[in-house]
Amino acid sequence: MTTGHLVNRETDETSVQSTQPLYDQKLIPAEKKPFLIDLRHSGGPFMAVANGHFILDVASQIASLGLGFNAGAMFGAAQFLESWTGNQNTDAICAVRKAFHQLLLDLSGWPQMHLQLCNSGAEANELALGICYQQRKDRQAKKVLGFEGAFHGRMMITLASTWNIKKRAPFAWHGYETSFAPYPEMETGDVGAPSIPAQWQQVWAQSHQQTGEQVKAAVLRQFGSDDSLLQQEIHSLLKVHELLTAGGHYAVLLEPMQCEGGDRYSSSRFHHGLINLVKGFGIPLVYDEIQTGFGLGGDFFWHRKFQLQDAQGAALYPDHVVLAKKAQVGAVLSHRPCDFVEQYNAASLTRGFIQASMIDQFHSEIERMEKRTREELNSLLVQFEPAISRPRVNGMCFAFDFQDPEQLKQFVSRRFYHGLLYYPAGDRAARFRLNLACRGEVLDLIWQQIRAALSDTLESKPPVPAVPIKVPNTDAYFTFHQRFISAKLKGLHHQPPAANVAMDFLTQAVEDLGIE
Repeated sequence: MTTGHLVNRETDETSVQSTQPLYDQKLIPAEKKPFLIDLRHSGGPFMAVANGHFILDVASQIASLGLGFNAGAMFGAAQFLESWTGNQNTDAICAVRKAFHQLLLDLSGWPQMHLQLCNSGAEANELALGICYQQRKDRQAKKVLGFEGAFHGRMMITLASTWNIKKRAPFAWHGYETSFAPYPEMETGDVGAPSIPAQWQQVWAQSHQQTGEQVKAAVLRQFGSDDSLLQQEIHSLLKVHELLTAGGHYAVLLEPMQCEGGDRYSSSRFHHGLINLVKGFGIPLVYDEIQTGFGLGGDFFWHRKFQLQDAQGAALYPDHVVLAKKAQVGAVLSHRPCDFVEQYNAASLTRGFIQASMIDQFHSEIERMEKRTREELNSLLVQFEPAISRPRVNGMCFAFDFQDPEQLKQFVSRRFYHGLLYYPAGDRAARFRLNLACRGEVLDLIWQQIRAALSDTLESKPPVPAVPIKVPNTDAYFTFHQRFISAKLKGLHHQPPAANVAMDFLTQAVEDLGIE
């Protein structure tokens, strides 16, 4: 471990002074975050900056880091020659891809699975929609059905299917515009809490055979109540029924929890209704798990939390699931094969497989993290109510809302004064993303600094001086792998027996690093 301090108001201003000349000379574009990042000396949840201080990343770089910065296991990707050459067609990378495929199949619970890889989340969503379009039954279908509040990436159809009108409008081609249904947002994060009424799945599964009025009458007759969430869900599902009845749609695309839209949760009950409804119409259902996949909500796949079933209790599965971020590559999981040519980075695939393997082994740790987070959020609510409300948590993600959107802006603007990195979502939510490096004393520090930032925002209490911390020392990892790679290259050039190269290297490494 190495000692250091979190950034604060003074170090923030120092960073501005160091970067401003670069901006003035137009050498680099101005960033909202004024820091020059030192990735080599970052470790765990701590992101090093060039002035020698650290930022406690409570966004996990928006859910792409499952193990923290410079996790030891992730260095293994550098040991593949293909990580340097980019060749994805070697026996070694084919073996990694096969193992990744098998792991995702096991974790999905699907009977079988086809995996298609690409380079990013937006590209993966485009690819999934391309598969749906290519395999569509109605050859005249041109539209995606999405949901209000959605964000699916920054490409063509993904932007056209994003709810924000400023982002969507330039990409909404005439005749191909995405249709939108309301997203029934829960007040809490307990997605399994609303009970599923008897006949719920059956009514929606049979609805494709009925008119909208018939479905509405049947739903209100069987499920009418003063439950506000249930009424929102029925309203949304009736809108989906209306749009699918009108025709012209080749896919239904949604996030199981809307992240960019404000950490908006939706219930298992809603998703049971949706999947039965959509399958009745024979339209493919695509779950965008770019951010929610890889254990963000505890379960490896968020949609698995819903335990989706038909009216007879048989398991139901989405037609496609899209992954990225922690996967390090874009990935589309499908039940049927497709013939798109794969393009991806071999090093990214290897990192994604390592991260998936590690996260899968620490489900109990994520559960403990969630329990602690729930307790801390309840405590925050007591201390800062009514300024903040709606604490919600699942797995490694949590959020709360500000009553006043302006106070959310102030809370975000003060984050670096307290050595933290987090982001807003929507116009009221502050969202946070933990990772497996956020344990023990680090969790204590996270909640200490969040309280300080809230006190600064809501009670005008000034930031404390630079907070001392202990950061994992990553130099040993770098040195070890640099030398191991060097030994391998010597072996490639001089071709001595592999066992001799490995033993010579390890003997020297033990001596040089002082390992006992």
